[in-house]
Amino acid sequence: MRKRTGAGRIDVVAFSQGTLSSRYWIQELGGQPRVRRFVSISGPHHGTRAAYLKADPALVQMRPDSAFLRELNRREKPFGDTEVFSFWTPLDSTVIPADSARLPGATERTFFVPAHPFMLSAPAAISATVEVLAQAPRQ
Repeated sequence: MRKRTGAGRIDVVAFSQGTLSSRYWIQELGGQPRVRRFVSISGPHHGTRAAYLKADPALVQMRPDSAFLRELNRREKPFGDTEVFSFWTPLDSTVIPADSARLPGATERTFFVPAHPFMLSAPAAISATVEVLAQAPRQ
């Protein structure tokens, strides 16, 4: 993306499980200097009890207190100068408990959207994402 656009840094918007793989790239694989803004939408940052429903390896990583999540959450300031936003709904029935989608240190927005997948189509969440991406770069 950076090569195609010529941008020095990119914005990353991720939803649900994608927030965890995005965080892993940003935090653990050297992506942080390349990311200007990270918008997390309904990410299970502290796990979800719904991940106990199957033994799938990706779901095992999303269980509360998994080794993977402990690794992601171990640092106090893992994002450096990347601007981080956490959008979540307290009515989430996939991220359980719903406040597991809160990301410490992030600018947070709460939306009263009735279910996890609807965060992708909720006008307020879409508007907030567009607003964040349109902001002038922080000095």
